[in-house]
Amino acid sequence: MQADGSVRITDLLMNEAWSGERFLAWKELDADRVAFDLGARRLTVKEVTVREPGAKIVISKDRGVNIARVVKPNGPARAGGDTVPVEQASAAQDAPDFEFLVERVRLLQGEVDYADLSLVLPFSTKVTGLDGTIVGISSDPSRRADVRAAGSIQPYGSAKVEGSIAVLEPQHFTDLRVEFNNVLVPPLSPYTATFAGRTVESGRLWLDLEYKVQDSVLLGKNEIRLADFTLGEKVETPNAMDLQVAAGGSAG
Repeated sequence: MQADGSVRITDLLMNEAWSGERFLAWKELDADRVAFDLGARRLTVKEVTVREPGAKIVISKDRGVNIARVVKPNGPARAGGDTVPVEQASAAQDAPDFEFLVERVRLLQGEVDYADLSLVLPFSTKVTGLDGTIVGISSDPSRRADVRAAGSIQPYGSAKVEGSIAVLEPQHFTDLRVEFNNVLVPPLSPYTATFAGRTVESGRLWLDLEYKVQDSVLLGKNEIRLADFTLGEKVETPNAMDLQVAAGGSAG
């Protein structure tokens, strides 16, 4: 069987099984120049346009990523935990791999709920108006998809991400750089509490974060810049700097 054409999927909503919260959603998805060949076990798509996508990205307290929990490992198992008969499992293993390639995905006016719970104080924010591209989504395990996207954080901040990721196995390889620019500090105060040992009552924040995942282990490097800020109450954290603040004064 062979098929060529286009595909449209509207009003998709996928929730996490353990929380019931939205994991992935979109208003409309259009796939153009789709070619499917069952005999050759191949699927190619020239371009996918996703309008008003929504996603949830959470870094847990132990520095795991929620995407890794959603992607189930390969194996001869059925839903509910039943074991597939040995004959069927062997036949499935002998069958050639199904190849696919999505050359380009365009994201238009998306929304991302982002949280980092590995910090001393949990942090979350919402990025809106997200536009971007993902290039090279492939079944080839050696190929990485290139990611570029940018959006806004109310009232006048911005965020962007760029890098590469193994889309089907992000728990094995992720290399992304995330930037938050000109963001009001109080919503992001957990970042400053982690490194400075104090919350921040007011100010603006610029963050340059690196997230690298290899074999389900998250490694990160963070750079933080603050402007026009006022330190607040002290937070106990073992790796924070000891900043001395004079009564009625300010610290930099």
